[in-house]
Amino acid sequence: MKIKTLFLIALVVLGGCGGMLNEVSSTFRCRERAAYNDDIVTQLKLKDVFDEVAAELCSASCAQGCLPNTPGCVGKAILVTDFVDIVTLVPRGAGLFMSELMRNSINNTCCYKVVQGEFRSYFKLSPDGLVALTRNPGEIKSDEYAHSESIVGTYKLTDGRLYLFARRINVNTGNISKFVTKEISYKCLGDMIITSVN
Repeated sequence: MKIKTLFLIALVVLGGCGGMLNEVSSTFRCRERAAYNDDIVTQLKLKDVFDEVAAELCSASCAQGCLPNTPGCVGKAILVTDFVDIVTLVPRGAGLFMSELMRNSINNTCCYKVVQGEFRSYFKLSPDGLVALTRNPGEIKSDEYAHSESIVGTYKLTDGRLYLFARRINVNTGNISKFVTKEISYKCLGDMIITSVN
């Protein structure tokens, strides 16, 4: 087992892929999972990735963390929707898992109060097929959602890659003020996963 582990580490380091080797739980068999299976997302150790995404989505003054001298950040509320598959617009298990990581990272990194929202409640497909805020103000009740900004996440899980897309959107105008993309490559090697983030 030690030789196998040393070989895998040498493969990653000498291969120049800059990846991380993740040991997975004994109940998860990486090599037996289909390439597009949502279950693999929970094994990718994405917390640091979402912390980076949150720091990029925070306003400049809030990206330094929860400090006493950032009163504009502490107490500010922002809606964070469930992450949805970019094709089906359904969160599935992977999307719900990543939504929780995003909410936690936004709260801890930016000091924002997080309002949880279901994607379908606030966003629709436009006639051009683009994900857009609803154009009918009556469809979003002001007493239900009185915040001006939202973080909307989508993802695409493909063979060996997870693509994350997170947008900070002004709810009143529909303008995207910040857009962050991450690509996580992964490969099953026995029961282990090799990952790298771009």
